[in-house]
Amino acid sequence: MKRIKHLLLLLSFASLSIPTLAQYVPEAMEIDTDSVVVDSIEGFDMDFKVSLDSLRLLVEQNPQDGKAWLNLAGAYWYQDADTTLFEQALQKCVSLLSAANSDDMERACRLVKFGFSGNKRIELLKTMLQRLPQNVIIKNGLAQAYYEENDYDMAEYYDSINYEYIRTHHAEDYVEALTDAAERVTSVEDSIKISTGMRNYRAWKRIKLAYDISDGNYGTVFLLADSYMKLAAYGNSIYASENEARIKAGLMPIDFTQALVDSAFTVILAEELGNEVDIPLFFFKEGKELGASTVRAIENYILQKIKSKPQEPQWHYYEGMFLMLCNRSKEALPHLEAAYEQRPNEDLAFVLIYGYYRMRQWGKSIELVNKLIQEQKGDERDLVESYNLLCKLYGAQGNYEAAIKAVNKCIKIGKKIDWYGLSMAYELRAMTYILQGQGKNAQLNSKALADLQIAFEASEDFYKRQMMAVWYGWLLDQPHKALPARSDSLSLQANWRTFALKIDVTISVANIIAQYFWGDAAQARQDMDEVLANDPNNEYFFEIAGFYALQGETAKAIEALRQGIKNGDYWFAGLRDLPWLSSLKGNPDYEDLLK
Repeated sequence: MKRIKHLLLLLSFASLSIPTLAQYVPEAMEIDTDSVVVDSIEGFDMDFKVSLDSLRLLVEQNPQDGKAWLNLAGAYWYQDADTTLFEQALQKCVSLLSAANSDDMERACRLVKFGFSGNKRIELLKTMLQRLPQNVIIKNGLAQAYYEENDYDMAEYYDSINYEYIRTHHAEDYVEALTDAAERVTSVEDSIKISTGMRNYRAWKRIKLAYDISDGNYGTVFLLADSYMKLAAYGNSIYASENEARIKAGLMPIDFTQALVDSAFTVILAEELGNEVDIPLFFFKEGKELGASTVRAIENYILQKIKSKPQEPQWHYYEGMFLMLCNRSKEALPHLEAAYEQRPNEDLAFVLIYGYYRMRQWGKSIELVNKLIQEQKGDERDLVESYNLLCKLYGAQGNYEAAIKAVNKCIKIGKKIDWYGLSMAYELRAMTYILQGQGKNAQLNSKALADLQIAFEASEDFYKRQMMAVWYGWLLDQPHKALPARSDSLSLQANWRTFALKIDVTISVANIIAQYFWGDAAQARQDMDEVLANDPNNEYFFEIAGFYALQGETAKAIEALRQGIKNGDYWFAGLRDLPWLSSLKGNPDYEDLLK
């Protein structure tokens, strides 16, 4: 399935709210520094099955052999041995390795980078750099060490030295250092002594160099196009002197914002990056945050393409998706319809369904899903997801009987093919029963309780299971039929309170709501205020709003809803029919959200 289809199908997945478009950027387009380090550590040129006793014996027999100490340190790390033993072995290794052992020193650097912290890491890396003062990998590790200690100026100092060295010493091994440096310089807004525009310029230069020396590596291609987009807003100020020179020479100035956006598209189109359906999710994901001038330049580029190539549906699709990501769904819809009319395939159908959903044109979205279902007959893996989505659309329309029929078909097919999303389908049906009956119908509540039990047993997501436990406990306080007795460890009936109140590392929204219902309500209120202040876009915004509405905090409840739905990625049925929001009915501000 294409990613845009999965995005739409998440309308029918766990919890009442769904993640935003930006969260569905393909993972392959991101560089994870930590994973690179782990890969490097696990790639040691040794057999980790060799016993630690053998490695210890080797260093006892050869106490001045730095590589032997390195292998022992690597084995300690790999086998998660005592931290002190690991650190002692690695420090001994560093003290013995010389400049002639550059490969071993780089391997040691990666262990230091990942296994040490604070000043201890910095001092050890400095020792290594004294022996190999030009080594890019060690300087990259040192820059990261300073960065993690919030010394951004020192991090930038080493990153800048690395860049100048790599300019004249091209090697593909240096790509990681360049992309790491680009990420560091753009990730700190106020604590580094250079402007935002210059930070983006430096990031672009580093990524461009990484692209050049990697011979157009797939990952660096995406990063390069993205860096053009992010630099575009600052283009005219960065290149102001060049335009001044052009004007003095009697030449027309260049719109560098437009030129940089054009360059981004040139890279995107020349490299044929991924599936064209995915491209807007990566390059337009930040929409309004790109700046007004960049938004205009992107739209200008696409509209020129639509004008010059009216029969190519990709340009209508790009324009439609770009406008939706900028929360301009009404303007987006004609372009999405044009793209689908020119190329009526499944990918563009799901994009158009999403467009109709954003505009609350439930009938059109349902009609198109039903059309797809007819075309998917015989392909049960597509059908199960389409019925899942159809349930949400009928729910948004308020037709709960049809919604239940759709999710029933989803579950029936899902059980037959052992579908990965089956637990979420049961949770979806449970929530649909709750919305339909408003928690007042004993028969529907009993069905919801049974579905939550099944979903809880099948789910592997700790936080989603916690929220299921909260809803289960709440339903037990509402009218319901007698439940079959269960006392095993997976029984929500026996353990819902314990599970809902359990804190795993940090307090969760489910913990707080459980505290309100069955614990310390005053403390719950304080905790929720803190959660909302720190994370106003929390995915459980419906439940958070319900938490405040149940306490009569109407203004806070409505603000939580307004903040949560602003990107358009939510289940409308939850906004309209969540029982915890019933006190908001008739409030003009709440009713405005339903329009």
